[in-house]
Parts: sequence; structure tokens; C-alpha cells
Amino acid sequence: QSVVEQGRNAREKRNISLRTPVKQVVTIIRNPSSNVVDAITGPLKKYILSELNAWEFTVVPKEQQHDWVTLSLTPDFKVLGKKLGKKMKAVQTAVQGLSHDEAVKVLEDGKVVIEEVELDAKTELVSKLAFSKAGDNWEATESADGACVIAVDCTQDAAIISSGMSRELINHIQQLRKAAGLDLKDIVEVFFREEEGITSTEDAVAMNVEMLGSKFRGSVPLPERLAPSWSVPLKSDTVDVGGSKVTVSV
Repeated sequence: QSVVEQGRNAREKRNISLRTPVKQVVTIIRNPSSNVVDAITGPLKKYILSELNAWEFTVVPKEQQHDWVTLSLTPDFKVLGKKLGKKMKAVQTAVQGLSHDEAVKVLEDGKVVIEEVELDAKTELVSKLAFSKAGDNWEATESADGACVIAVDCTQDAAIISSGMSRELINHIQQLRKAAGLDLKDIVEVFFREEEGITSTEDAVAMNVEMLGSKFRGSVPLPERLAPSWSVPLKSDTVDVGGSKVTVSV
């Protein structure tokens, strides 16, 4: 659930509606257990993809995490106050100056010696992951404890935009079918009319014929100009698809 919540927060930062799909969601987890990784890449993967409306979901392997995040360490002053005394400032500077790889090694070793003082990585140091991958197409959120970073590929190319519009159209058609009293098994033709000079919905349908066909049992929505003269609409409505007004009829 944390992955889903962080992913939604990342989408909200870019004002991307959940109706619009995103290409990829990437998870970076500090010291994840095999059970957690197996769960979110196995049984829970379909749920995560659905909740975040994403095409792909991956967990970054430990050996590749340095390409995505920076691990930082900070002394836990509440615990180390008396132990460090006058060395506090020097230890703080040294610990916070560790590189990503050095910080990873400290966590792996479970300890580090600075200013002749041994620090326990689990009880005396606070670790945190921060997203650092270059590229304007990425938006990320970090968990409160700094143990997990969720990054969303916010690229909005033609494929993504058309897919989002097709999903909007599907939603409107389903509402019209319901209003017309149709059952799921009923197969009807669907036609749509866009404003003059606009073909964005037609273009989106053309790019997502397979998805629309599978949703409506082979009946792909068509431009109204292709409707036969004897067709009789059961229900129609003017709706918003991708920011344009479209009249849809079933």
C-alpha cells in the first residue's frame, strides 16, 4: 500500500490524472527482504499496476541503486550525545560526508569507526535514500523513514496520451451502455463525432484498436461519418475526451 500511496503522490506532483497511464513506476528499497521483493513483483504487481495505471513496474536491484538514489547517513544525536561529547561536530561532518558507496558499505558492515569512536549502523546512525537520477521525465517521492523511493516516469508522448484518451472514451461508452439498459453480453456499434477540424479522438482510437476491441468484444468505436444511414442511436451524450467535446452514441 505504501508503494501505491507514494506513486500517487508522485503523479499528483505533476498533476497527472489517474485516468492517464504512465509508462513506468520504479521502486528503490533500502535493504529489502526477499519476501517483500517477491510479493510486489509477484502476486501484488498486477494490483500496483492497476492502482497506479502504469504500464511497467520494477524494483531496482541493489547493485544498480546508485544510478537512482543517494544513500546518506546522519548520526543519531539523541543516542550519541554523551558518547561523542566534543567529537560530535567532527563525527557529524565525517558521517555526512560519506559517499553513496561508502554509506552502503557502512550498513553492510553494521558499524564504522570515526574519530576513534565505533558507531553502530543500526542503532546510532540514521540512513535515508534520496532520489538522484537525472532527467526531467522522472518524479519521485520518498517514504518518511527514507527507506523507500518511488519514481514515476512522467513522459507524456503520443502513445501515453492516446491511451489515456481511449480509457476516457471507454468510461463514457460504459456509462452510455448502462443508461441504455444494455447487458455486458449485448454487442452494439458505437459512433462518435468530434468538433469540426479536430481528430484527436479518432487518432487515439486508431492507436488503441486492440484495447478497445477487447473491451467491447470486437466492436471498435467509429467516427459518426461511417455510421450506416439506417442506424438508430439508443443513447447519446456529449462528453469530454482529452479536453475536447465529443458526441458519443451507442
